[in-house]
Amino acid sequence: MEIWDTAKWEEHRREVLSDFSELAEDLEEI
Repeated sequence: MEIWDTAKWEEHRREVLSDFSELAEDLEEI
């Protein structure tokens, strides 16, 4: 079983949250 690279996981999670928050802002504008 491969151990996750924590730094890469944190970076990925931050990108996902950023994309999600941008999407939420777009939805609020409608």
